[in-house]
Amino acid sequence: MGYYTYSDDDAGNTKKGWGTTVETSAFRHLNFTLSHPIGDTGADMGITYIVAGDDRGGVSKDDTMVMNISYGFGL
Repeated sequence: MGYYTYSDDDAGNTKKGWGTTVETSAFRHLNFTLSHPIGDTGADMGITYIVAGDDRGGVSKDDTMVMNISYGFGL
């Protein structure tokens, strides 16, 4: 879960979509993840559902889902 606090003055930031922070803090995201091993391969597959919150400008973002396959190894 992400909940962030912001500086009241970000007018010096010129990146697109930034420049005015309407919130001093906001809920940003909540992740629900489920994963499971893929047989005896050493790999895992998973799915994450992301409940999106608001961006820095107070604009509500869409929820999304991400699927993944991972494999851990030593160097």
